[in-house]
Amino acid sequence: MNRSTAALALFFLLFHGALSPLAQAAEKLRTPMRKMLGGYNEVDPEDDRLINAANFALTSLWAGESSREYSFLTLLGGSEGEERDSVFVKIIESQQQVVAGMNYKLTLGMIQGENCLGVFKVTVYDRFGDMSVTNWGDEVSCEEIRDAEINRI
Repeated sequence: MNRSTAALALFFLLFHGALSPLAQAAEKLRTPMRKMLGGYNEVDPEDDRLINAANFALTSLWAGESSREYSFLTLLGGSEGEERDSVFVKIIESQQQVVAGMNYKLTLGMIQGENCLGVFKVTVYDRFGDMSVTNWGDEVSCEEIRDAEINRI
């Protein structure tokens, strides 16, 4: 190998070595940040598993399994009222946490026609299809939810 080829090879190695840390730093900037493992993360309200968890919470509420007394239940004649057939649940906020299964932390609105009857927070644990409510959370007023939705716009 002649001197100019050796010099060119040495220059290339030094130049490449100097740029390597810069290239690695640039690659880190292009890689999206990962969410914290084990923490709660936002989830799409249209996700089928989330919808199943919300419907499970509603069914559990109708079955009288709630440890809380929510005021909107009196509007529907309690957990056994006939009016409940015209009520659907709207997912207002949703988060999920990967555990040995999945935790869904939900804020659910009870909607009848165009009217919000009430809102409550609930956590549903889904262990590979076997669901249970692990926390019946606070009741939230419909006005608070409307104000929060207006502020998001």
